[in-house]
Amino acid sequence: MALTKSEVKKVPLRAADIENKTSPILKLIIIGILILAVFGLLIISTTISLEKEYYTTLKGSNFHIRGRKIKHGEVYEGIIYGTNTLFGRPKLQPFQGEMNATDTAKACSVSPYGKSRICLYLNIYRCEQERRSSNQQVLVYVGTGRVRNSGPADLVPYVAVEKYACKGTILVSVNYRQSIFGYFSTGAENTGNNGVYDVKLALEWVQKNIGHFGGNARNVTVLAAGNGARVVSLLSRLPESKGLFHQLILSGESSFTPFSIRKPSYEGFRSSRWYSEKLGCTTNDSWPWDSQPNDPERVYNCLERLPLSDITALDEKSGAKELITWPFVVDQELVRSELLSSEETVGHSVPTLFLVCLDTELHQGSLYLSNQIRKLLQPIYELQLDQFQDLLEYYVRELTNETSQREMPTKQQHYKLINRIHNNFRLLGPSLLEAQATASGDVLTYFMFITNRKKEDAYMSQTPLCLGEDLFDSVKPLQKKFGRWRDNYGNTISEIVTNFIIRADPTLNSSSYIWPWYDPKSPEITVFDSSTQQGKVRPITEIETSIFWMCELGKKYLTPKILPRFCNTRKN
Repeated sequence: MALTKSEVKKVPLRAADIENKTSPILKLIIIGILILAVFGLLIISTTISLEKEYYTTLKGSNFHIRGRKIKHGEVYEGIIYGTNTLFGRPKLQPFQGEMNATDTAKACSVSPYGKSRICLYLNIYRCEQERRSSNQQVLVYVGTGRVRNSGPADLVPYVAVEKYACKGTILVSVNYRQSIFGYFSTGAENTGNNGVYDVKLALEWVQKNIGHFGGNARNVTVLAAGNGARVVSLLSRLPESKGLFHQLILSGESSFTPFSIRKPSYEGFRSSRWYSEKLGCTTNDSWPWDSQPNDPERVYNCLERLPLSDITALDEKSGAKELITWPFVVDQELVRSELLSSEETVGHSVPTLFLVCLDTELHQGSLYLSNQIRKLLQPIYELQLDQFQDLLEYYVRELTNETSQREMPTKQQHYKLINRIHNNFRLLGPSLLEAQATASGDVLTYFMFITNRKKEDAYMSQTPLCLGEDLFDSVKPLQKKFGRWRDNYGNTISEIVTNFIIRADPTLNSSSYIWPWYDPKSPEITVFDSSTQQGKVRPITEIETSIFWMCELGKKYLTPKILPRFCNTRKN
C-alpha cells in the first residue's frame, strides 16, 4: 500500500547528500566564482593602493582633477586652457568637471613627430604636501619646444619638481602655437599673432585657477626662453597684460629686434604667402606678392583641409631662411601700430632679469668682428625684408675675407659667422636695448651674460638660444653623456632663477659679491662662465657690440633721454 504524505517521515538532507547530488560541472562553476571573487577583491584592493601611491586628486566645488605622484612631488599634465581652430583665435576653456591630467597631451610642434589641432594645454608641477606651503609663488615657463616630438610645456617632471617646485614655487609650463600655426597672416582682420594670444590666454587661466593648486595669483613670475621670450617681451609692453605677471626672466629673443613688428603689408605676411604657395593654396593671381589675397577665407579653408603632416613637413624642410621669419603683424586689436614708433618704445614695468646665452665670451680682442657687424648692420634699416638673405651672404663673405683672404672658408667658419649674426641681431643687441629701456623707467633690472658654452649645446640646434634646455634638462640624449656637468650647471641656473623669484636678487648663495643692478646711466652686467660656474662684474662699455647697438642703433629705437651716458660722451 502506498504511503500518504502525512505518513512520510521528513529526514533532514545532509551536506554529504548535497555533495553527492552536485554534478562535477556545477562544482567547477562554484569554485570558479569563488576564485573570481577573491581575485576581484585583490584587484580592487591593489587598484586602491596604486591609486593612493601613484595618483593624486584635487577637488573643488565644480571640478575634480586627477594627476600623478612622482618622487617628492605631484604633476598635472595636459590641462587644456584654451580651444581653437587651426588658425583661429583661442578661447578660454573653463576649469570644471572631471579631468584626467596624468599624461602629456600632443604638442603644437611644427614637426611631423608631434602634432595636434587642439594643443593649448599646460602642465603644473608642485612639491609634495609635506614640503609645500600654501599661497606659493608661481613660476610660468614659456619656452620654445625645440626638442623633437615635444612642445614647450613638456619638461622632465622630476627635474621640474626638484629644481624649481621644491624650492618654493608652483611651476606652470605652457604649450602654445608657433611658426605657421602661431603667426600665419593674410593681412585680413583678426589674423596673425595667434601665438601671442595663446600665451596671454594661458596667463589669464593662471590668474583664474592657480589658487586651486596652492599658488598665489598675485605673485607670478614668467620665465621665457627662445621664441617664448619674444612673445612675452611683446606682451609685457601691452596694457592688456597688466596684472597677469609681476616679474620677468627673459632668455632668448626680444620684441626689440628690428623688424620684429611689421605693418599688415608685404613685409608682414611674406612668409605666410610663401607657405601658402608651396602648399598649393595660393597662386600669383589669387595672392599677388605686393598685396593681400583676393579671398583670405579661401586660403584658410584650403590650409585647414590639408593633412597636418604636409604643413609640418614643409616647415621642417624649409628651416629659418631669414633672421625674422615670422614677425608680429599689427592687428589693431592687441598688437597696435604705436609699437612701431620709437617714442612708444618703453621697457617693462615689472622687475626683470635678462639672461643672454652666448657660445663664446665677448671681449675686446674681437673688435674686428664688432666693426664688421657695425658696417653691415648700419644700412639694415634701409633694407627690405626680402634682402635679408643677401645680407647673410654678404656678411659671411665679408667676414671670411677678413679672417683669411687666401683660403676658402670652411663650413665651420660659416657656421660661426652665422651664429654671430644671430647672437647680435636676434639676441644680444635687442636685449641690451630692452634692458636699457626697462631700467630707464626706474624698474629693478639685472643683465647677465652666460658665456663659454660647452660643445654639447651644438647637439641641439644651430641657433644660440640654449638656456631653455639647460633649465629643465629636457634633452635626454645629453643626460647620459654630459650628466654631471649638466646637473651642476642646471643646479646653478636653478639657484639664479629661484633667488630672483623669491627675493628679487639672482646673486648665487656662494657668491663673494652682490650682483649689480643694471644702472641705465653707467650700466654694469654680470658675466657668468658656465664652464667654471663663476661670475664677474664688467662695465658694458667693454663690449664693443653694446656701444653700436645702444648708441648708434639706440637712437632709432630709444628716445634720447634714456640712452646711456657714455653714448653722449663717445667720439664719433
